[in-house]
Amino acid sequence: MQLLPRAPKKLSAPELRRALRDRFDIRVTARTVERDLVELSALLPVHSDAERGTKPYGWSWQQDADPVELPLMTPQAALTFHLAERFLAELLPPTALRPMRPHFSRAKHVLDELHREGLATWPDKIRIVGRGQPLLPPQTDSTVLDAVYDALLSERCIEVDYRKRGSDSLEHYLVHPIGLVLRDRVAYLVCTTEGTPVVRSLRLHRMQSARVTERARTVPADFDLDAFVAGGGAGYRTGDASIALELRVAEDVVHTLEETPLSHDQRITPLPDGCYRVLAHGADTLDLRGFLKSYGELVDVVKPHWLRAEMAEVAAQLSELYRDAPRPPASVRPSEVPTSARRPLARSPAPRQHEKKRKRR
Repeated sequence: MQLLPRAPKKLSAPELRRALRDRFDIRVTARTVERDLVELSALLPVHSDAERGTKPYGWSWQQDADPVELPLMTPQAALTFHLAERFLAELLPPTALRPMRPHFSRAKHVLDELHREGLATWPDKIRIVGRGQPLLPPQTDSTVLDAVYDALLSERCIEVDYRKRGSDSLEHYLVHPIGLVLRDRVAYLVCTTEGTPVVRSLRLHRMQSARVTERARTVPADFDLDAFVAGGGAGYRTGDASIALELRVAEDVVHTLEETPLSHDQRITPLPDGCYRVLAHGADTLDLRGFLKSYGELVDVVKPHWLRAEMAEVAAQLSELYRDAPRPPASVRPSEVPTSARRPLARSPAPRQHEKKRKRR
C-alpha cells in the first residue's frame, strides 16, 4: 500500500509487482497483486481505472483520501505536520504541498482528539514575528507561482513578462531560474536572463505572466546561492564590493550588536567617552542604511567617509523637512528605547581624510 501513488498518478499491477521485488524482495505474480488490490478496494479508498477498459489497469489512492498510517500518527508527529503547514506553506511549492494536504488534515484531526490538552494547545503558544514595521505581503498570481516552482524543480527556463518598479510597460525575459529567496514575505527568483551572465533577483509579484519552456536552464559556474544572499543579492545593493564599517555607538545599541552581530568578523571596543567602536564588514545595501537610520542619534558612522557624508546629507534633509514641527514632550515620545536612556552621542572629531564617494550602480 505504501507503493500506491495518489491520483491522478497510478501504477499497474505489473509495475507494483516489480517494485515489490526490487524494493522489498517480495516475489509474487501480477495476478496476485491484482487480486489483493481488488479485495482491498472494498475496504480502503483505493481504485483503478478499469472502467476505461484498457489493460493493464492503473491503481492509486483516491485523491482526497486520508492517508493510511501504519503505525498511526502520534501526537508529536501531528504537531510537526501542523506547524509545517502553518509556517512553511510560503516556502514550499504548490506541487509539494498538494500531496501533503491529507497528512495536514489527519494531523489536525489527531490534535483535535486531544481535547485541547498538552500538545494540542502548543500551536496557540508559538508565533513568528519579523523585525521592523510589519507589512502586508504583495499579491502574486498563482499561475506565476506554479510556473516558477515548476521551472525550479524541473530546471527549465521560463518566459516572463515583468513590470519594473514604477514602470507602465512590461519587459519580456527568458529567465534561467537558479533559486528562490523569501525575505520579509516577498519572494525573489534568483536567476540570469538570456544574453547576460549577471545573476539578479526578480520579485515574483511583479511578474505579470510566466510560462515554462522545454529549454534547460544554465547556471553560472561556481555560483553559490548562500554567498549571493550573504552578499546582499536579495536586497537593494548600492555598491558591488563589501565595505569596512566603523561605527561609534551608544551603550543602548552595543547590547543589541553583542547579541545579534552585524557580521562574523564584528569587533567591539569601549571608548574613553563611554561609547563603543564597532568594526564590521558588510554588503553595501539599502538595508544597511535603513539599519543605521533606525538608531538615529545613537549611531555615528565614522567610516567609510563617503557613507558618513551620505548619512549627514540625509540628516540635513530630515532637519529641513521637520524644521517647523513642534517638539513633543519627552514623556509622550514613542521609542523602542526609553527617552531617558536615549543619550545622543557627542559629536566625534571630523575625519582628516575624505574618500571619494563610490560610483553607484
